Amino acid sequence: MKTKLLLLFLFTSQLIFAQTSSITVFSQEGERFYVIVNGVRQNDAPTTNVKVTDLEKPNYLVKIIFEDQSIASLNQNVNLLDYDEKRTNVTFNLKRDKKGKMKMTINSFDYDVNSSKGTDVVKYHEVENPISIPTKNTTSTPTTTSSTTKNTSTTTNTNTTPTTTTKTETTTVEMNMLGIGVNTKIEESEDNVNVNLNIGGINTSVTTKTDTPVKPGRPKVLKDEIVTEKPIATTTVENTAKNCTTKMSTADFQRAKSSVEKQSFAETKMKVAKQFTTSNCLSTDQIIEIVNLFSFEENKLDYAKFAYSKCVDKNNYFMVNDAFSFSSSTDELTEYIESISKNK
Repeated sequence: MKTKLLLLFLFTSQLIFAQTSSITVFSQEGERFYVIVNGVRQNDAPTTNVKVTDLEKPNYLVKIIFEDQSIASLNQNVNLLDYDEKRTNVTFNLKRDKKGKMKMTINSFDYDVNSSKGTDVVKYHEVENPISIPTKNTTSTPTTTSSTTKNTSTTTNTNTTPTTTTKTETTTVEMNMLGIGVNTKIEESEDNVNVNLNIGGINTSVTTKTDTPVKPGRPKVLKDEIVTEKPIATTTVENTAKNCTTKMSTADFQRAKSSVEKQSFAETKMKVAKQFTTSNCLSTDQIIEIVNLFSFEENKLDYAKFAYSKCVDKNNYFMVNDAFSFSSSTDELTEYIESISKNK
């Protein structure tokens, strides 16, 4: 009986675990950011790689706010279920397009829950944590300076708090000490602090060497060190009919579609789909039917790009966008079509 209960517990645990997904966002060029899911900030400090786990709902609204406020925020509706109603883990890449505008594009989506090295893993929460700002450690370093004027030796103990300066600044302080006028002139530069005192007509000059700490900051990434994505190999469409005017007959199309459906692997499906598309012309509706045979977003987008030149009613091609789950795919297809139009 105990064994049966244990097996039931393990099965239930695995079932519960399988009902959650994750969203991973990383910056290709090292820009740090916050991930906002359904209006709640998930990471307490800005970083370049965040994975939000334990997502139970099928859809979430994701917003990216960059530490660099000059970069506009990004919004994305994320669907975590594929067409077979299976949960997926989606990975987004933050990168700039050809115009230098930051975009959020799909890098991959799979069923593996493992995290890569360097990823900050955050469990999804609906109550925002307060941002903790670390306090600076400002320990005082005593500096002893001495000056001698008219056989008078004066030793001054000065507590100096380290500061970071980038230019020379001058400050004048006037005081009255026991009826004696005191004029103090302080000149501060990156290397020295000069203090000029005038006490009862006696000029005293004190020069103090200061150690200016280096201000912490983000390491700069040289252009040669920027990791760029490998170019995606694109297939050149050999258009046998430059002006497609007649779509493939319904009977022929159904046989071709059936052949694509019989394939077990996405790669083989793509080969068969492209094979019959190369030698035929299709309508937008027929292209959408083939696009919907693929489960993965990247395959849908790949075929939609491939089939565009073989479409007989390109003015209706915007309807293909309804087959995508992510708005980034719609943007990428639009840019692809625009680039073809410009090159004609």
